[in-house]
Amino acid sequence: MKFSVLLISMTLFLIGNLTAQEKVKWYSYSSIEGKARVKFPAEPELKTDAQETMKTFTAMANAFNGMESDLYYLAITVHQAELEDPALLDTSLNAFTRTMGGTIASREEWKAGKPKGLRAAIVLNNQAGKCDYRVLMRGNLQYQVMIVTSSVFNEKLQKKFFKSFKLI
Repeated sequence: MKFSVLLISMTLFLIGNLTAQEKVKWYSYSSIEGKARVKFPAEPELKTDAQETMKTFTAMANAFNGMESDLYYLAITVHQAELEDPALLDTSLNAFTRTMGGTIASREEWKAGKPKGLRAAIVLNNQAGKCDYRVLMRGNLQYQVMIVTSSVFNEKLQKKFFKSFKLI
């Protein structure tokens, strides 16, 4: 009898969580100075970091994914100089991968508007997770858009998040 009640309770909990997952409230974020916008599947936390040679705007949100949460992240860095060298995309990817203690599993071109960017799947060795990392540069602006998960990506949320990223 106790087992039946436990089983029914767990089933109702999982059904409730799956239903809640389908009804995601999306939050829009726009950066006038960063000239971009994106939608997050949870309310983003906003930060600005100004240094002598650059200014970075970040927006990040944790969204429920099964029993864990995924991190949705946008960083826009305003540099003093134009970022004309396409090799800077690789520099950004490699620096991020090193910082995260990860390994690049795959990489390909990312089309998100007129400037072409770079997309990479990164395995995070230290955190036992993975990251869908994308970087794009236009003028003196560098855009890093990513999702970090410790489990499996929610493909529906992943697709909508990246598709919502627009340069303005």
